[in-house]
Amino acid sequence: MRNKFLGGAAALSVILLASMCWFGAGCGKVSDIPLSPLINPPIRFNFDSGIGAWKYEPEDSPTPAGFALSPSTAKTFGNSAGSLKLTLNFTGAKQSFDFGMRVAPPVDLTGRAMSAWVLWDSGITGSPSKVIAKFYVKDNNWVYSSGPDATLALGRWIQVTWSLPTDGSVPTNPANIKEWGMEIYLDSGPAFYPGAIYVDNVAF
Repeated sequence: MRNKFLGGAAALSVILLASMCWFGAGCGKVSDIPLSPLINPPIRFNFDSGIGAWKYEPEDSPTPAGFALSPSTAKTFGNSAGSLKLTLNFTGAKQSFDFGMRVAPPVDLTGRAMSAWVLWDSGITGSPSKVIAKFYVKDNNWVYSSGPDATLALGRWIQVTWSLPTDGSVPTNPANIKEWGMEIYLDSGPAFYPGAIYVDNVAF
């Protein structure tokens, strides 16, 4: 597990990239205008009416200074009227920001593909940085799993997906998911501040 930033809080995790999205494989698609998605599960959160229960994780820690989750209409994907805006203040590589929600009772994600559209809009200084995103889940026993990394592209929407495997290749019980969300991670490059990333049309 990566070294985390943000006051040493154990980060949760989020998103991925690659080709087809079955049995733990991820896929990512780059677009500067809305395109047909690689997968199209039912949209659960389009953030048209705010960000709901989405918050910084871990849930029992205050959001670090310089970081925020807020509703936005400035950047949206497709026909969505709103989006979730992340304000980030990474000061160097190997730092991350985790956000998601806890659900009660737990939900069954067996065989479901998770999808979100993510836009890295601003916040780079100096030479190019590598910014990644991925999904994470925790089951009712707080067993953690995450999908592969998806590399974001500055100024372009990317569809990030993950199908939680059912073949035992991850320790989490997909039928008993208590927490799920996403991680944004500055894998390499210079400082990233102030940064803005938008998330829209979260689906599973």
